[in-house]
Amino acid sequence: MRGILASPLPKLYTFLVLGKAAVVIYAVLATRSPDTIQLMAVKWDAGIYQTIATQGYQSPSSYVFSPIYPALIKLAYMVIGSTWVSAYLVTNILSFIFPFLLYRAYGYGTAFFATMFPTYLLFGTIPYSDVIALIFLAACFLLLARDRVSWASAAASDAILTFFNLVWVLPSFLIPLFANRNWKNILFYTLPILTGGVIVLWLKIETGSYFDFVKLEAPWGVQFANPIKQAYYLLCSNPPNSFTCQPWEADGVFLPPAYWLLRNIAFEAFYIFGAFYLLKTTVKYRVFFCAYCLSVTIPLMFWTGFVALSIPRLLLPAFPVFIGYSSLFKKHEIPYAAVCIALAAAFSIMQYLAYFS
Repeated sequence: MRGILASPLPKLYTFLVLGKAAVVIYAVLATRSPDTIQLMAVKWDAGIYQTIATQGYQSPSSYVFSPIYPALIKLAYMVIGSTWVSAYLVTNILSFIFPFLLYRAYGYGTAFFATMFPTYLLFGTIPYSDVIALIFLAACFLLLARDRVSWASAAASDAILTFFNLVWVLPSFLIPLFANRNWKNILFYTLPILTGGVIVLWLKIETGSYFDFVKLEAPWGVQFANPIKQAYYLLCSNPPNSFTCQPWEADGVFLPPAYWLLRNIAFEAFYIFGAFYLLKTTVKYRVFFCAYCLSVTIPLMFWTGFVALSIPRLLLPAFPVFIGYSSLFKKHEIPYAAVCIALAAAFSIMQYLAYFS
């Protein structure tokens, strides 16, 4: 047993399984009901994805969700016969691919600290689609490091096809692509641009408009704003309609409006510091990784509605920050894992009884 855990990947996967178990077990113990496992599977966005998988797109607002994850759920459903079990299965199987790619690209430390981060543990366990985009992004960075630009382009395109809002990170890719003044690398953008065109055309066919993506999210209160307006929104500035004005509580703990703002600030500070700390490392393309992580983080500060409420989860694509954090925390692997698993368990009950992201 000691020999198995001494090798990097089995050790990493063992910790990942422990984290996943904590997410589910704590939620069941806190609610004192085994039905919690199924109910968590259909909560919030998870339920929307499963509805799309079984019934198709039922409303214009549902078109903000990519069809990739629902298609995978439907394929699994054809074999298993249970939608929520299929959704769990797809997410949890895929969640083991992301750390493998990080391990191949940046070594055990980065893979461990990124995989054990509480938001990854949570949304790599309950039925959400984030792991799919993370897999494609990790593959893109691995391929770029090996100068496989055309394949990296395909991976970036697949990431955008899974998570439409990732299109705003594309400008940061100019840094590694033209580091050696190789202008042929402009071809990297061909597939992402074509992918964007396909998405826009799909929205036009299905909703009647090319560029009403923000309007489609209106039922969730999503509007372009600025960081100050976002803070006012989170602090319940428009009662009683604001989501944060509701009397949310998790496991008997009341979640006041300030909770949502402070939670976001904590996660944003973690990722922004990590982005700039990358500049102190010796990793190849560190300037690119800094710019990329900031391009994931900063735009999230300019929205209200469920985008503002989902910031901890939407920050997951900024995982290159863990290249730097792995050097900071490398002597504290076990304490880091313990804290992350405990937080993931706490976040699981917040997600189920209130809303985490």
